[in-house]
Amino acid sequence: MTTLPQSRLRGRFKRPSLPVILAAVLVIAAIIAIIVRFAGARTADPLAGGSVVAVARGPLVAGISATGKVEPRRQAELACANPNGRVTDVLVNEGDAVAQGAPLVQLDVRQLQAAVVAAEAALSQAKADLQALQEGATPEEIAAARAQVAAAQGALRQT
Repeated sequence: MTTLPQSRLRGRFKRPSLPVILAAVLVIAAIIAIIVRFAGARTADPLAGGSVVAVARGPLVAGISATGKVEPRRQAELACANPNGRVTDVLVNEGDAVAQGAPLVQLDVRQLQAAVVAAEAALSQAKADLQALQEGATPEEIAAARAQVAAAQGALRQT
């Protein structure tokens, strides 16, 4: 093994001078100060200026408010003999396909039947009054009775 002379070793590993050591210490201190400053800024209170609430499980309530016009894709006209009747039974379900003319609902016909009976009774009464007048009445009374019969027949057709 070869050994280097002592003078050669000393030249290679010279002791640093005091100004170099001070400069190195200042650079290291500056780096540490910069790291501490920016690390402190990153860990600052992230909620500064905000509000803090407790977390709780609950329903999500979200809504949208919009203005516009809703139109159906297709339209269907429904016809009903008695639009004022009360629905007693729905014969189809939502989304069912139905044929044209197929019944969709069943209505309470008791009111309609009572109206027909009343109209038939009024017609019978008007006919009886006409018959009584024809047997011994003036032409004006007969004309008035005929008008009553016609009105009763019209009312019967409408019910």
